[in-house]
Amino acid sequence: MVILLVSPCCVKWEKPYARHSRSAEIHDAYGAPQDTLVCSAGATQPYTPTTLAIDPEWFKTSLFYERETAYDSIDVSVIGGKEVYTVSFHGKKYLLVNGSLGDGYDNIQGLRELSSNPVFLASQGGKQFIVYDGGRIGLEYDSVDSYQIINGSLAYVARRNSKTFIVYSGKEYGAEYDRADSPNSVAQKLAYKAYRSGRQYIVYDGREIGPYDYVSIPMEINKSLAFYAMAGNRSFIYYKSQELGRKYDKVDEAFSEIIGGLVYGAKAGNKTFIVYSGKEVGREYDYAASLTAVNGTVAYIASKDGKYYVVYDGNAIGGYDRVSLPRIVAGKLAYAAVKEGKNIIVFDGREIGAEYDSVDASFDSVDDKLLYKGIKDGKYSVVYGGAVIGTGYSSADSFVDVSGSLAYIARKNNSTSVIYDGQEDSGFERVDSLHLVNGKLVFAAQRSGKWNIVREKVVQR
Repeated sequence: MVILLVSPCCVKWEKPYARHSRSAEIHDAYGAPQDTLVCSAGATQPYTPTTLAIDPEWFKTSLFYERETAYDSIDVSVIGGKEVYTVSFHGKKYLLVNGSLGDGYDNIQGLRELSSNPVFLASQGGKQFIVYDGGRIGLEYDSVDSYQIINGSLAYVARRNSKTFIVYSGKEYGAEYDRADSPNSVAQKLAYKAYRSGRQYIVYDGREIGPYDYVSIPMEINKSLAFYAMAGNRSFIYYKSQELGRKYDKVDEAFSEIIGGLVYGAKAGNKTFIVYSGKEVGREYDYAASLTAVNGTVAYIASKDGKYYVVYDGNAIGGYDRVSLPRIVAGKLAYAAVKEGKNIIVFDGREIGAEYDSVDASFDSVDDKLLYKGIKDGKYSVVYGGAVIGTGYSSADSFVDVSGSLAYIARKNNSTSVIYDGQEDSGFERVDSLHLVNGKLVFAAQRSGKWNIVREKVVQR
């Protein structure tokens, strides 16, 4: 185990310890910022860090270690099991990986993972390009955008003069059309949208499909091409070379794969229902939608005569003003519902949360225990495993299970705290989402107007 200190000066310090515990005293760490910034490309540039004064008492008692060097902004990502930060200072954005700061850009967006390494879109001097493995890709074009990773290679939208087309594995595709965009991987082959003379097409593995009045982004369902299309007054799903749902008045654009079957919504007359694996589901109700997989079987939401039900394993459960999609918590069915204008949780057939004015519908399962937020007099209480573990918050979110201990972000009295294993670190102005990296918490937090990288400290017991 090590303490890894990351700063914009590329300082890295590691020290091994025999045994570790969050409850012991934190070890001193050096790392005063250096005067010269050494970037990943090897170039140097002068840098004057911003120093943040940390309350010494908070520092001694904190569960976390906070860098003294502050940034204007921080976005935290996890790529290839490593902490990756998009940081900004002095008007530029940088990628910070393994203690090494990359080149500065006007903007960085679309950060993703390719072969366990970061890849992203960067803007510099009015030009946009892709950065990967130390190289800049697409500089020969006016601009690039909207990239995907297909069979281990980059596919992206490029623009040259008035043409927009696809570049995949170094080759250009779709330049013969008025426009080509939305590249995607279908069975590890290139699929994209194309436009010509006001009509739209899907091009898959070099084969043109269409024309249609409209097509959605091509998707993969069970290793086959699928997309939504409109032609005249009909809408349908193209799947396995068939146009499915043309007989209905309307087909929803959203479709997906559930337990190996294609699922989409359809409407015929005054009925709204589901089509799953070619069969109509829920047509006996006035309305049926939102089919999902729950514990190896399907469930969906249905309504009849003004009441809403969860239909699970063929059984209609409920009869409320509204219901949410169900999930399994500790082996029991759970869902949110509205009863007499009040939100509740239904867990194993029992109505929970009646003691509150309302219950936040975004309940969760952490360490196989039910977690929800009760609201009373405008304040939130966090209920976990049947016990109230925090109350009086103006907000509470970003719940994370850390080896069986619950961590979350809470705000109270204009101060933001991180609650972890029943202990509280307060005094932050803002905290970004919590992340788990190699079993330890990492997040970005704002203090005194500046953003800092904060990680769970590692100390000797």
